[in-house]
Amino acid sequence: MTALYQKNDTLQETLLSFENGSENKTDWNIVKDLFTLTKAEIADKWYGGKDNSIGFIFKE
Repeated sequence: MTALYQKNDTLQETLLSFENGSENKTDWNIVKDLFTLTKAEIADKWYGGKDNSIGFIFKE
């Protein structure tokens, strides 16, 4: 609904322009990054690179 209100063409435009005022910005940033960053950028930002992200997948 925010995208329609702001007259953005894509959800990505809306996410890039939306400022979340909640206390838990980490959750918001993860959601935002999933829609706006590439896979490599997500691996670098959230896991310290591709090699580190593999360990997260297979972590017990």
